[in-house]
Amino acid sequence: MKILPLAPLLLVWALRTEAAPLPVAPLQRETPVNFAAEVFPALRKNCLACHNQTKSKAGLVLESPETILKGGDSGPSVVPGKSAESLLFLTSAHLEDPVMPPAGNASRAVNLSPEQLALLKLWIDQGAKGTSGSMASVPTRWDTIRRPAIYAVAISPDSRFIACGRGQTIQLYELPARRLIGELADPGAGGKSHLDVVQSLAFAPDGTLASGGFREVKLWRRSAWVPVAVTPGKPAATPPVPEVKSAAGDRLCRIEAGKAPSLIEAATGKVLAELNMRPEIDRQLEQLGLEEAMAKRLAALHLAAVPKLQEAVKKEEDAANQAATALPAARATAALRARELETLRGEEKRIDAEARLLTAGSAERKGADDRLTALRPKVTAAEAQLAEATRAVELIVRNRETGARLSGEGLARLTLEKARQAEAEAALKHFAERRKELEGLKTKADPAAVPAAAAFSPDGATLAVGLAGGTIHLFLAKDGRHLESFVAPQGLVALSCDAAGLHSVHREAGKFTWRLGNPWELAGRIGDGKSADLLQDRVSALAFAAGGKQLLTGTGEPSRSGVVQLWQVDPAKELARNDKSHRDTITAISLAPDESRFVTSSTDGLAKIFQTGSVEPVRSLEGHTGQVLDVDWSHDGRVIVSAGADLQTKFWNAESGEIIRSVTGWSREVTSADFLTPATEQVISVSGDRSVKLDASVIGQGTEFLHVSAASQDGKWLVTGDEAGNLQVWAMGTNKLEVTFAPPSTEIAAAAPPR
Repeated sequence: MKILPLAPLLLVWALRTEAAPLPVAPLQRETPVNFAAEVFPALRKNCLACHNQTKSKAGLVLESPETILKGGDSGPSVVPGKSAESLLFLTSAHLEDPVMPPAGNASRAVNLSPEQLALLKLWIDQGAKGTSGSMASVPTRWDTIRRPAIYAVAISPDSRFIACGRGQTIQLYELPARRLIGELADPGAGGKSHLDVVQSLAFAPDGTLASGGFREVKLWRRSAWVPVAVTPGKPAATPPVPEVKSAAGDRLCRIEAGKAPSLIEAATGKVLAELNMRPEIDRQLEQLGLEEAMAKRLAALHLAAVPKLQEAVKKEEDAANQAATALPAARATAALRARELETLRGEEKRIDAEARLLTAGSAERKGADDRLTALRPKVTAAEAQLAEATRAVELIVRNRETGARLSGEGLARLTLEKARQAEAEAALKHFAERRKELEGLKTKADPAAVPAAAAFSPDGATLAVGLAGGTIHLFLAKDGRHLESFVAPQGLVALSCDAAGLHSVHREAGKFTWRLGNPWELAGRIGDGKSADLLQDRVSALAFAAGGKQLLTGTGEPSRSGVVQLWQVDPAKELARNDKSHRDTITAISLAPDESRFVTSSTDGLAKIFQTGSVEPVRSLEGHTGQVLDVDWSHDGRVIVSAGADLQTKFWNAESGEIIRSVTGWSREVTSADFLTPATEQVISVSGDRSVKLDASVIGQGTEFLHVSAASQDGKWLVTGDEAGNLQVWAMGTNKLEVTFAPPSTEIAAAAPPR
């Protein structure tokens, strides 16, 4: 280290800031300073507001050892091993101007403490080592708060269950029964669902629920229908019971030979429903209806595109033909202009040669020079005419080639469009045949589907009907809606229900007891809630792929990064990762219908399309002027919708990435947008201004700032969650609010204090 003479040293102190140097605590230790745990927290609190990747004053980023060593406009901010020569330490300790953080700064950053300065100094003296991984520290304490705001909702594929996250707790609702059925609890999280706020939720096709928190994803599954008790042996013969009554006496179930069981209002004798003993056929018919709607829409789109493409192809063919017709004349003109120029240049050359033989200053030489002077403008004009004729030939050739190319491309698109139209029409024909087949099965007698017994649950909420073939169907007792089915042994002859469960008696297998209201249980997890090597920060976006066998996660540290990962679900294994997918937190993920690609939205103001298998980027969708809060891919794969904090939604061509249109009219952030049924591809959106819109029309108002929404797969239902914790269910057939679930009276858990 250089020792400065006394006079220069006094001069240096005279030039420094008037602010007094900050005290640096004495620190004696041999162990290395951990940048992430000991240095970065102080920088994050007091420096990162102005020196991050998004906002880097003086070109300086203080997010990692690499960016610190790189420095900014003034060069490296740290000299490894030499804190006395490192600008970061000198300005932080107020030994050099400009002192950091500046007095009265807008970020309310404060000076580093003596202990923090000591750690920073020692870290530099030890070589300024560290990694560029996530610098977010793991909270040492998780608090429980009572703020019930809903930031995540999801609807199961069969529209039976709704999951919503309030704070650290996930509540489950049964939509047909309009009731809360329970909360998901993880013993490792103190009985809550997560230690952190539930950031994201997604259902897999098999009903598995994924939930995202801080550096972890939890997988929840409803327990399977298995008997909790079995009494083997042949039961005594019991006569069939043609009618059973609920415990409250308000409902009857009547079983008559050759008829579907009837659900009856006991007081009036009114038949509320004929219970469906073949619900699986109805489910197939409903799914078939969605596929038919898609095929009809695609067939119409392809049919409408054909004449336009035919017109475009003809236009380009005409242009190519016109160019081909004009080309011979243009070439002849160019050849004529070339001959004219050649003649003039020959004359110019001859006169010039004659002039050189004549005596300078003679009358003959003057006459030759005059002829040359008169001839040269003609040569120049001929050159210009030839150049123009040549350009005309080149232009006509380009027009001919362009017309031929575009007509060829248009013909290829036309051929493809016709093929797709044929495919859609063939699909419609197949669907019609399949519908006829299913409707025939529905009316065909099935000995295994003959109802044998029925029983109401003790609370009167559900009705079980057992079939001779062994299948047991569960219905909603209030209106007869089918809830689910499970398989029991054949030869079912009797059913009963009490506090112990549902009891089924079988001719050969004996008596079985089944637990009603099967609970949801924690079935697996991705990440450990601690390591940033697995999941970088809060898991703010989830989407299942490959039929539920794979899961896409979106994470990212605010203002620093956005990370997309593709996981194998069981066993948990990372398949692909993109650490530079976005520059800020990812807010949503939506898969294309064929799952070959997916689109993300982020608070960095962009939406992006990626390849699913490799999570490599395809293109960026740039156009929002604020954070992009949600994104969804249309059922036909042609359009992407994005919702933004810039008070608008945008529709994008999924192939070209071009903006199709923008929709405005909100006064607060548009927080969510979903495509509904494939028949119409209408978009339902919600906003912080409390509005619920179907396309551009307001269909209702929430009670508070609406943070999130989710549409059911069949497009019949929309659920919304707001700042006050209200979960609202909207019927899309009538565009009416069906029910509002207020926060449960139990304590609602929430996030840890800010790190």
